[in-house]
Amino acid sequence: MTFHAFHGCLDREKIDGNIFIVDFKAELDMSKASLTDDLDDTVNYGIIYNIVKREMDIP
Repeated sequence: MTFHAFHGCLDREKIDGNIFIVDFKAELDMSKASLTDDLDDTVNYGIIYNIVKREMDIP
C-alpha cells in the first residue's frame, strides 16, 4: 500500500510529507472460504487498507 503521509523529525517532512510504502502480511485460516466460496468467509482487503491508512494519517 502506498501513502502520502507526514511522518518525520524535520519540519520540511511534516509540511511536505513523503511517500511511504507499507507491506502488510497476515496468516489466517481460509479453509471455510475455500469450501463456501462466500466473500463473507474471507478477508476484506478494504478494511485492512482503512486500518493501515488510519494509522498512516497520524503524524
